Amino acid sequence: PLSPASHFQILNDQFHACIACDALWIKPETVPGQRVRCPRCHHVLLTNKSHSGQQAVALLATSLVLFCLAVFYPFLSLSASGLSNEISVADATLVLWNTGYELLSIVCALLILLFPLVQIVLTFFVAVSLLSSAPISPSIRQLYGFVRRITPWAMMDIFMLGVVVSLVKIGTLADIHVGVAFWSLAALIITVSIGANGVCADSFWSRARAGK
Repeated sequence: PLSPASHFQILNDQFHACIACDALWIKPETVPGQRVRCPRCHHVLLTNKSHSGQQAVALLATSLVLFCLAVFYPFLSLSASGLSNEISVADATLVLWNTGYELLSIVCALLILLFPLVQIVLTFFVAVSLLSSAPISPSIRQLYGFVRRITPWAMMDIFMLGVVVSLVKIGTLADIHVGVAFWSLAALIITVSIGANGVCADSFWSRARAGK
């Protein structure tokens, strides 16, 4: 008789549960580029993204460069009444700390700097593992699970939206000049999103379960 683990493995290979409505369906065969949706709720069940590893590695490597530019280079400069000031994203967290908003400074550093960087770096390693012919190790599986949990807390896009709204409000009060970091952050949000979504989760977990 089959062990419980073997029986579970067989069921896992034959069926797929929709994460949106919990419906259980027989797992279909897919071709590269195909996307299968749940017949009940139309949520995406399976994807088969061809060359996802190569695209994700390229985009995430680009994201690391853009992250350095976005954090340390001038983000905005404001001038009014003969006075001007220039600030970077890293400076913004330090200003909050120095003005007595230590808790807000820590939260901003986590959501805008640390979590996005961790997301980029760990997703890069996961994408590289898809390119390798070596079996996907348990540590890589844990990394990917951790990336999926931390991704909602990487809030560079929320920060960018807040900046744009602020610029609209203060645009009539001062002369505003956006720096290299502003455009780098805008590009970073796009490359991280496409790169992270480019990692085919179905291919990753199929290889991880098969020990390939």
